[in-house]
Amino acid sequence: MTDFPTFLAISAFALMIMALVILTPSMRDSQQVRWYALLMLSAALYLLPAFSPISEYPTLAFFIATVSNLIPGIFLLTSLSLFSDRQEIKYWHLGIAVLPAIILLPAQIAGVSNSIEDTSSLYFSARIAALIADIGLVTYALYVAMSNWRNDLVQARRMIRVAVISATGLYMFLVIVPGQVFAVHGAWLTSLQMLLLCALLLSIHYFLFKANVSSLFEPPQQQSQPIPSAIDSEDIAVIERAMSDDKLYRQEGLTIASLASHCQIVEYKLRQLINGQLGYRNFNDFLNGYRVKEVSLRLLLAEEAKTPILTMALDAGFRSLSSFNKVFKATYQMTPSEYRKTQNTD
Repeated sequence: MTDFPTFLAISAFALMIMALVILTPSMRDSQQVRWYALLMLSAALYLLPAFSPISEYPTLAFFIATVSNLIPGIFLLTSLSLFSDRQEIKYWHLGIAVLPAIILLPAQIAGVSNSIEDTSSLYFSARIAALIADIGLVTYALYVAMSNWRNDLVQARRMIRVAVISATGLYMFLVIVPGQVFAVHGAWLTSLQMLLLCALLLSIHYFLFKANVSSLFEPPQQQSQPIPSAIDSEDIAVIERAMSDDKLYRQEGLTIASLASHCQIVEYKLRQLINGQLGYRNFNDFLNGYRVKEVSLRLLLAEEAKTPILTMALDAGFRSLSSFNKVFKATYQMTPSEYRKTQNTD
């Protein structure tokens, strides 16, 4: 007869497989979906030994143990992909993501216990280092998920940041800290971990079904925006005047709350308008659009020919030349200096 922790493990496994099935049609067009699917797949493999005789197949057990060691790193890469807008996953991200698995690989190859309780093992120090790396990766992933919460204009995704990612982090800490740091084991802990995991997966499935996939994953291409009502059109006109005429985007530290106060629009509705009608998923992207436009126009003026680009960028509201250059190049596919030369030549 199946005990309660095993039943929960099987349920969690089934939910992960269901998520993979749901997301399969979107994998080709979205890197975000592919990272999230990889997280679901690696977590499903991690659960297999809880209800199947994996230990009877050493090669398969070795493979699953290696994948399990990669889960904190995959969690970080998934968090970067989903919640760090305009943040490309760099090689150093990949490097730190695989670090725990690389640290533990010699122990796995030698068949040495991965348990931190085995103080006689030659790989005890490696297990400690991997544990520190695991906690660091999870902490960094949670920081990425929550750091830009205020500027996220997608309401469903803001809820996911708080609820789903926080629950994921809590679950991973429950897996890492009690068993690995304090050597706490028992059916009650396993049941608690599995219950939290099932609740987390049900939350994710709720958003995938109810809020639709694009709430969590950015659509692969710009979709047509709904036709605004008369009231919405008036509010959009107010927003555009605040930007174009009052140039609020120049203000240092401008928040969506202060813009809502200036426009006399409820913050929740302002988020909906900028996201749903103007097509922005992030408040900083919305502001940077006006900032880049101002600088691009100034670069065309003969009287601005000797004005340093840094001065223009700071006047428009950018905090540094590097951040401005990054946004400008993403918008015009060339550097500000190249843009100035090209346009003046024409």
